[in-house]
Amino acid sequence: MIRFSTSDPYAPVFSRADLVRVFWAASRSEITQCLHLLQEADARYWERRARDLEDAWTTRPDDAAIHPSASPESIDTHRDRALTDVRNYRFHAHLLRQMGPEPRLFDDMYAVLSDALVMTQPLDLEGRDAA
Repeated sequence: MIRFSTSDPYAPVFSRADLVRVFWAASRSEITQCLHLLQEADARYWERRARDLEDAWTTRPDDAAIHPSASPESIDTHRDRALTDVRNYRFHAHLLRQMGPEPRLFDDMYAVLSDALVMTQPLDLEGRDAA
């Protein structure tokens, strides 16, 4: 069961099947947009982005070998910008953790939207027996 308001004991409780039926009327692009919005509202997404960007800039042994025409100053400038983005992503994640709902709600909603997306996927009935 998914409860949308954990602070209100009288809030409606919806089953996963109820929510899938609601999203059944939506188009695939609308469901995909909801998935992206939900993902960006989750602090774990921003932590993952920060970790990936930080790993990309700190694990390289020699940037000059990858970009031979780049000057060391321009590489340092790009690295500084990337590490600034890492700090901003982590701060964004921190703010979302303070203000946002618990991560379990995101997991539940993501599962519901994923189910709805699969249900709206067109079936390829002609191509199945072709192989």
